[in-house]
Amino acid sequence: MSIEVNAFQRLAARVSRGDPGAGHELRQELEPHMARIVRRALRTSNPASPVARRIHAVASALASNHSTPSASGREGLVRQVAHSLCNSLLGRLQPSTGTAPALRDTVRI
Repeated sequence: MSIEVNAFQRLAARVSRGDPGAGHELRQELEPHMARIVRRALRTSNPASPVARRIHAVASALASNHSTPSASGREGLVRQVAHSLCNSLLGRLQPSTGTAPALRDTVRI
């Protein structure tokens, strides 16, 4: 497991540095694991952790756009929630481009 964690950390660091291919690689590695987390969280009707509550909120929002999911529809919902959570994570890792010029304006030389 620590080898996987180290690989995730290296990919996350590359994403944070702005490596264009790292986001795709991280998503490919992370989404299958995220789907398992989503499935487990959706088994409970009263989520206890903040992550489980977030998963339930995203699933509810996505499910409200569709009719009652079938068995294959439920798996589709799991994939959509996992994809959404990965998008959120990748968005947080992306370097922000708007802060550097503002900081340069306040530095006195």
